[in-house]
Amino acid sequence: ELASIGSSVNAKRAARAHTLFNFFGVVLMVLLFPYFLKLVIFLTNHLLGTTSPDILVGEEKPYISRYIANAHTMFNVINAIIFLSILPYLVKVAT
Repeated sequence: ELASIGSSVNAKRAARAHTLFNFFGVVLMVLLFPYFLKLVIFLTNHLLGTTSPDILVGEEKPYISRYIANAHTMFNVINAIIFLSILPYLVKVAT
C-alpha cells in the first residue's frame, strides 16, 4: 500500500486488493502448513524425480532451491484459485 501513496483511486484499490490477497493467503498457508509442505515434497519428488530435501550431498542440500521455487509457485497458484472463487467479495472489500 505504500507504493500507492499519491496515486489514483484505482491504484490504491489495486494495492489494497493485492495486500489482502497476500495477507489472507499467508494466513491460510500458515494454518495448512504441514499439509502444504507434504504437497510440495510429494509433487517435487514425483514430477521432477528429485530426492528428498533432507538428503545431504557433502555439506549441501542440492535440491533445496527447487523445493523453495515450487513452494512459492504453488502458494501463488493455490491462492489465485481460492481468490478467484471469492473475487466479488474481494472487490467489495477493496473498494
